[in-house]
Amino acid sequence: MTTEFWHARIDRYVSRLVARATGGQGRNVLRLILDQELPRIFKNRLLAFASEVFLDEQPVELKASARYDHGDPRLAAQKNQLQKELIRATFVTQAELRTISEKAVQEEVDLLLRPRQKLLDELFADKGGAEEEDVLATLAEHAKSRSAVTAILAAISGQRHENMLRQEAELLLKRAERKHYEHSPISALLSEINAYLEFESLVMGEDVSTLHPTILLTMLKERNLLGLYREYGQVGKEKARWTLPEIESTLQRYILIGSDEQDLSLPDDGSANTESPLSNFDLLSDLLRVPAGVDVKTP
Repeated sequence: MTTEFWHARIDRYVSRLVARATGGQGRNVLRLILDQELPRIFKNRLLAFASEVFLDEQPVELKASARYDHGDPRLAAQKNQLQKELIRATFVTQAELRTISEKAVQEEVDLLLRPRQKLLDELFADKGGAEEEDVLATLAEHAKSRSAVTAILAAISGQRHENMLRQEAELLLKRAERKHYEHSPISALLSEINAYLEFESLVMGEDVSTLHPTILLTMLKERNLLGLYREYGQVGKEKARWTLPEIESTLQRYILIGSDEQDLSLPDDGSANTESPLSNFDLLSDLLRVPAGVDVKTP
């Protein structure tokens, strides 16, 4: 499978998300959309959009007058509540919903599939004046239930400096990612796969409990778990979907009995393998060549 898979998959997510949010209506009140079971990232982007519209249009403005005590905290609280309710009462068009959905879905898929690369892209891209703290805060919001995102954020937050090159940051994050998976490979991977299934369930509006093989292979490849990438690619050649128990049993078998095929190649940072390897779950094979004939590209 190639990039076409991801274009089709993301378009499917976007179309379904818009259809669920709108119910086929042309104009939709934000309040009704927010009351639905939809991905948090989608709701947050909608709220940000409606807040910008509110600031641009200023639908409510109190005229300054010495006759009134505008400093009354109760008045300020009422005004703040009115602003919140007006934002939630914003009409959002079908076209606006689709644009917002496209950005939200792409961002969430990136974070689920390739958290390390996503963080690097955010930190080293021209954000048009966006503060780095805002970027990190946004990613930290996603980290609450994402152990991999938490690990790489912790690695960069304490050592990021103004003149750090992308290559330096990438090496730092690769080491943090490797350490994360060495610590508890099974629970770490299963929690991230679960997070993807939860996202897909929220988008589709139905319980999704199995994973497409291309999604699984992409997650493994993006995490530099290339031994596992090859293993699942071979075992799952004829599979249409993977269940979580199947993923877990394959992972356990690979770790426990795969030591005969262990690859002790050095990672791209050139550091030596000074720790005991975790059976065949050797995370020091970061840049092993992907086998010919297996083509899984990221979105």
